[in-house]
Amino acid sequence: MKPDRVVFNALIAACAQSGAVDRAFDVLAEMAAETQPIDPDHVTIGALLKACTKAGQVWFLSFPATLFIVLYYK
Repeated sequence: MKPDRVVFNALIAACAQSGAVDRAFDVLAEMAAETQPIDPDHVTIGALLKACTKAGQVWFLSFPATLFIVLYYK
């Protein structure tokens, strides 16, 4: 059984809850590295925003950074 977007989003949300920002972005990279890459959606971006704000990494809140991540992992 291969993980789908829901599983990856749940992992990213769990990382956000625990403050593991680096791991959240590792999971995002794993989404893109799948044999059939899984595109992030609004839930993915929201979980990443939560992880970054919880850890005080506000760089992610800038529009260009968000746009870059959405386009890069699309």
